[in-house]
Amino acid sequence: MKRFLTLITFLALSLAICAQSKPNSKLAGQQISTRSEKLSDFPLKVTKVVLAGNDFQNIALKEAVRNAWALSPYEFCSEAEFQQLKTSDNYYFLLRTEGTRYPGISCLTLVKGGEKDLRNMLEVFTMPVGAAGASSGSEEVFLTALMSVMQEHVEKALKAVGVRLGAVSGGTARLSRMKLYFNAEDLSPQIDDAFKAGRFGKDMYIIDASGAEDILMSGAYETAVSYVIAPRDPVKGGVCFKLLFDARTFELLYLEKHRLSSSRGAGFLKSDIRKLARHR
Repeated sequence: MKRFLTLITFLALSLAICAQSKPNSKLAGQQISTRSEKLSDFPLKVTKVVLAGNDFQNIALKEAVRNAWALSPYEFCSEAEFQQLKTSDNYYFLLRTEGTRYPGISCLTLVKGGEKDLRNMLEVFTMPVGAAGASSGSEEVFLTALMSVMQEHVEKALKAVGVRLGAVSGGTARLSRMKLYFNAEDLSPQIDDAFKAGRFGKDMYIIDASGAEDILMSGAYETAVSYVIAPRDPVKGGVCFKLLFDARTFELLYLEKHRLSSSRGAGFLKSDIRKLARHR
């Protein structure tokens, strides 16, 4: 009988301890949230677009956001306002960053506020857009197309970890039926006159920088135009991004990248041109 009463007492104490521990366990569970849960408020929160560049860059960024951004409400703010608001998790911030992800390259980075240091903020996605330190050029003309691509990747990054910049599915196949225009400045030094003579033609053309910008802005049907993102000067660990945009839809149809070296300079390599010509 005594053993039986002891057992009953032990069970009662165990149940009491479990009952007391349940609220704490639930609270602990509430304190732990996944990345997607932390970003679930994104469509409802205001995205502050930080205008911290020169006048030309700021005008281009405003235009790109107005033309392409549709995922969340947004407002433009100054660098000073960003410094005041950055510790609040009531805002997301879209701003230019340089050298944080790719040496010598300027990016647009989307983060959630709530920290003093940008490096500690929850990053949604970072999009390379041009050479670091560049004050003007094709980047501003292509910024709406770049913003459009960034928005597509942000939508994916809100739900998944490790989303990487990439072309649309079937992009290379679509390019085989399109006219391709390459800015002469987007071709690497290894592409000499003999190679140009043998590989271009067949609806693959070399034009100057202003011509490439005009084609992108024309919205031409069944037409793609090149854009290259690379450091202006040699930099350790430098990367070159090679892109082809659909001039009508701004879809990214081709994306390849390579490490810069003495034999592989910035721009489309022979291997890129061979690949694109092979499917024509």
